[in-house]
Amino acid sequence: MKTHQRLHRDPDPRLRRSLAVALLCSAILVMGLLVVVGLRVQQVHLAYQLDALRGERIRTEVLLRQLEIEVATLRSPGRVETRVPPGRLEWPRVGAPPARGERDQVMVSPA
Repeated sequence: MKTHQRLHRDPDPRLRRSLAVALLCSAILVMGLLVVVGLRVQQVHLAYQLDALRGERIRTEVLLRQLEIEVATLRSPGRVETRVPPGRLEWPRVGAPPARGERDQVMVSPA
């Protein structure tokens, strides 16, 4: 008998196959998790965009309402006179004398 014998072990093909299957399953699991995380990030991004668009829509609706009021005012100034409390706004009337503070004043400088 030889004393310098080395043990030789044949690789088991089932072990290599099971490691390959485990690696493939791990890769599929990691890819699935990455897809879920990516979808969640996209959902958060879209939620921020939706919030910004809602705010812009509200601002646009307010501006549109103000412009509609301005157009109605310009088309019918009498409506404004009926809504404004007396003494707050006076429209100049054609042929009416100017108000007290609006008369032409002449300033004479000392010579």
